[in-house]
Amino acid sequence: MQARRKKREGIQNLAMLKLALACGLDNSDCARIKWMNIQDFDGDYPYLEFPRQKVKWLVGAAVDRRTPLLPSVIEALRKWREYEPRSNDNFVFRTTQKSPFNSRTVSNVYKRLREAVGVDAQWTFKHIRNVGSSLAKRAKLSVDERQAFLGHAINGTSKFYEGDVDQTYLITLVDLIGAEYLEGDSIRQ
Repeated sequence: MQARRKKREGIQNLAMLKLALACGLDNSDCARIKWMNIQDFDGDYPYLEFPRQKVKWLVGAAVDRRTPLLPSVIEALRKWREYEPRSNDNFVFRTTQKSPFNSRTVSNVYKRLREAVGVDAQWTFKHIRNVGSSLAKRAKLSVDERQAFLGHAINGTSKFYEGDVDQTYLITLVDLIGAEYLEGDSIRQ
């Protein structure tokens, strides 16, 4: 029984960390993701459509995010979905008791993994969220791309007058993450 639980945790944790890294998610985002947020799962350009709720109080609405998913992220999610089929409430990540994760559960998962591999104790889940924007800054991608990746509110009300971007907008940034952190993974293979 314990071996099965460890295998389950490993498959789920890998999927969660890859998704968080490749999509700029924080611990509370990971706890709220539902399978319906993963669009075109079996298509040519799967992506995560997941509005950022944290800024809702600031601008009056959640900030749309459509982040393309790397093949290795889809593979990890597919393996997780095969291992543990969908539940009635449709949350992607769940405890062994089948209840949805909360932000503390996600942070504790990361803390245990960090300790297991000996990563500096100063690194938090927030560091995972900011990998993409750091790589984008180093590659001199636009501030708009970095903000769109993180789901930040940009220039107050201008978002109400600009057109939305689709899931291809962040391919270059997501490919940087794949190249640096996910064994050269790329959407444009």
